[in-house]
Amino acid sequence: EYVEAAEAADIADEAEAARQALIGPMGPAGGQGVPGAPGMQGAPGMPGPPGAGGRTGARGPAGAAGAQGSAGPAGLAGPPGPPGPAGAGGGAAPEPTDVDTEYEANWPRFRGPHGSGVAPAGNYPTTWDGEPGTNVAWSTPVMLPGKSSPIVWNDRIFLSGATEDTRQVCAYDARTGVMLWCRTVVNELSAEDEPPRVEADTGYAAPTLATDGEKVFASFANGDIAAFDFDGEQLWTRATGPLESIYGHAASLTTYKDRVIVLLDQGEADDDLSRIVALSMKDGHRVWETERETPNSWTTPIVIDHGGQPQIITAANPWVIAYDPENGEELWRADLLFGDVAPSPIYAGGLVIACSDGTDLVAIRPDGEGDVTETHVLWQSPGSMPDTASPVSDGTNVYVVASFGLMSCYRLSDGQQLWEENLPDGMYYASPTIVGDRIWLMNRDGVMQFFAIGSEFKHLGSASLGEPADSTPAFVGASVFIRGEKKLYRIGAPQPKPANGGDGNGSDADEAAPAPAPEPSPFDATPSKPASQDHERGSQQAEHSAVLPARRRESAPREDEGGDDAEPKDWGF
Repeated sequence: EYVEAAEAADIADEAEAARQALIGPMGPAGGQGVPGAPGMQGAPGMPGPPGAGGRTGARGPAGAAGAQGSAGPAGLAGPPGPPGPAGAGGGAAPEPTDVDTEYEANWPRFRGPHGSGVAPAGNYPTTWDGEPGTNVAWSTPVMLPGKSSPIVWNDRIFLSGATEDTRQVCAYDARTGVMLWCRTVVNELSAEDEPPRVEADTGYAAPTLATDGEKVFASFANGDIAAFDFDGEQLWTRATGPLESIYGHAASLTTYKDRVIVLLDQGEADDDLSRIVALSMKDGHRVWETERETPNSWTTPIVIDHGGQPQIITAANPWVIAYDPENGEELWRADLLFGDVAPSPIYAGGLVIACSDGTDLVAIRPDGEGDVTETHVLWQSPGSMPDTASPVSDGTNVYVVASFGLMSCYRLSDGQQLWEENLPDGMYYASPTIVGDRIWLMNRDGVMQFFAIGSEFKHLGSASLGEPADSTPAFVGASVFIRGEKKLYRIGAPQPKPANGGDGNGSDADEAAPAPAPEPSPFDATPSKPASQDHERGSQQAEHSAVLPARRRESAPREDEGGDDAEPKDWGF
C-alpha cells in the first residue's frame, strides 16, 4: 500500500509538471469578478441523525372523558354482608300480606315455615320436667305410633300415626290438648298391597304433615297421600305406592301456592322409579311430575325464593337439584352428596346448604343453570356430618349434629370450622332448631339440650320430657309442641284450673314446685275442656271415613296417556 501511494504521488507530480510546461507559470491574482447569477436551488439534503432527547415536559391538563366501555363479566359472589340500614321510600320491598304473616307465625310443615329450623319470635320456656308436669300445659296420648313431627296452625295441632295396616290423621286443640278428630285413611287402590318393609327407626308414619291454613295433607310409608279440611272431612286420597325404600319412606310434604310437593325417591338410581310430583290441593290431581336420576333418599324438599325466582331444592345421592315449582323443570344440579342421604337442605344467607354422612358440608349459589358443580359451589368443608338430623343456621354460622352426639359449627361465609364438640350422652335423631339466641336439640331419650349460638361452644342446660322422642318440636307463640313416644306435649304456661277442680293434665303438675313461668301463650286466651291422660275413648270416637278413587290401580307402565294433564295409570283418581 505504501509503494502504491508513492507511485501515485510521482504520477501526480509528473502530470503537474507537464501542465505547467503547457500553460506556463501561474500569474498574479486578478481582481474580483462581477458576481454571477444565483444558481438553481439545490435538492433538500438527507435527514440528519436524531438529536439527543430533551427533558420531560410538564404534565398537560386532563383530556375530556372517553365514552363508557362495555361491562365486564360478573365476578364471583362475595360472602354475605351484614344487614344494611333501612332504605328510603320508593325502593322498599312489598309489604307482606296477612296470609304471609300468618304463615310465618305458625308451624305449617317440617322444621317450620321455610323448613329452615328457625322458630318464630316468642318467649319460649327453657325449664320443664315432663314427669311431674313442671311447665307442661298439658299432655295427651297419641293414637298410633309415628316418627312424624307435629305441625301447628293457630289453635290446631295435626299429627299422623300408622301401623302396618292402619293410617290416621288426628287434630288436637292447641289450648287444651283435647283430640278434636282422628280419621283413618283408606284408599281402595292401596288397600290390598303388601305392607311396605320399614325399619323400626322409620316406621309407617315418618313423613311430617303440611298445611296451607285451610287443608292439611298427610303422607305414609305405603305411598298414600290424603287431604283433610280443618273439620276432619277427607277431601281426597292418592295412592303413589308401593314405594321401594330400604328403611321406609320418610320425605315430608311441603306446599307451594295451590300445590302439594311430594318427593318420591326410591330404589336404585338406574331403576327409574324416583320422581318429584306436584299435586293440586283442591282435588289431588297431578299438576306436573318430573323423573329423577336418584336412588331412595329420606330428605324433605324446601321452597326458596332467590332473587325473585322460586325454586324447589332437593337433596339425594349424588345430586342437589333445583326445580321450577311452576312446571317441574330442572333449573340446576350439583354433584356433591353420597350414600344414604337423609338430612334435608336449608337456605341461609343466599346459599343452599346441604350435607350427608360421609360427605362434606357444602354451600351452593343457587343462581346457575345446568350442572353447576364446577362453577357455583362456594365452599366445601369436611367433618363429622349427620346421617339423620338436618343442618341449621343463624345467618352467621351453620350447625350440624352427628347422630352419635357430636355438634360442629362452621362459618357461613367461607365454611371455616369454628368448633366441634361432644354432646351430653345420648343419640340425636331430631333436627336442631334456632330459638332466639339458642340452639335447641333433643336426644332420643327426650332430653332437650340448650346451646348458645356463636363461634364458641356453650352448653346452657337441659330439660327432660320424661319419655323417648325422635320428632322435631313445633314452636308457636310462647308454646313448644313435642311428640314423645307415647304422648303429645305442650310446653308452656299451665292452663288455669278448670271449675271442676281438675288440673287439666291428669297429674299433680300444679302441686309441684313451679319453675319460673313463661309468658302466657295465645292459646290460653280461651280455656276449654282440658285433655286427660286417659284418652282411650278417643279411639272409639274417631271416625273412619275415606273418599275412594274411581278405579283400581293397574300394573301398567308409569307413563301418562292422553297428554300432559292425564293421570298416571297406577295412581287412579
